[in-house]
Amino acid sequence: MFTVIAINLVGSGPASTQTLIVAGNVPPQPSAPVMSFRNSTAVAFNYTAPVNTGPAITGYKIQWNSGSGSVFTTITT
Repeated sequence: MFTVIAINLVGSGPASTQTLIVAGNVPPQPSAPVMSFRNSTAVAFNYTAPVNTGPAITGYKIQWNSGSGSVFTTITT
């Protein structure tokens, strides 16, 4: 619960009405991508969006790894 109180040189005013503010959670994990097309210059894949009960998901970050190490590079959002 939160309230707001105004303060000036004379003192503190009355508290505002209380409000409940719930912080959102990070979104859940989508399914693993499944490749549906590839050629020498492009790749396409599908994935299933997660069931989300928090703030709306506003986008997805697609990352790539060449298979040689653990560093992923973001290729699109």
